[in-house]
Amino acid sequence: MRSLRRAPRSASIQETRKPINFSDSACIRAANIRRLSTSNLGLILHEQGKLAQAVTEYREAKRLAPSEASVRNNLGNTYCDQGNFDSAIEELHSLYREHPEWQQGHACLASAYMAKKNYDDAVEELQLAVRQNPTGSTEHRILGQALLLANKPRRTITTRSRLA
Repeated sequence: MRSLRRAPRSASIQETRKPINFSDSACIRAANIRRLSTSNLGLILHEQGKLAQAVTEYREAKRLAPSEASVRNNLGNTYCDQGNFDSAIEELHSLYREHPEWQQGHACLASAYMAKKNYDDAVEELQLAVRQNPTGSTEHRILGQALLLANKPRRTITTRSRLA
């Protein structure tokens, strides 16, 4: 009786069979989708007033993409809206150190400084924001308030006259 053994595969067949491997671009796309979904969930939760949950989602999105400026800006803004001004200042400062070209969020950082009664830093931050966005009425308005609170009324009048 014949034995029913399989014949060994040839070496050429074994070499061509490779384990299934996802390409790097597919993994990167999947990570980007996950980061975007957690970031978007953070936005939704923030809009619903669920700030603690939004912070959790933004932290996860930041963990997935630590250099993503928009996620870090949203995290800083959420900290500011929570009243967690120290964390907002820390997050936004680190964002601007790594991304000096990032223009959003200066008003939030200035508001955090003003809440901590650090008016000089608020004025400095807002002056930077006004230089980057000279037509931004929000930045001008908050700069005028910060100058008033910093006891610099002459500069306040100049700033307010630009808005008129």
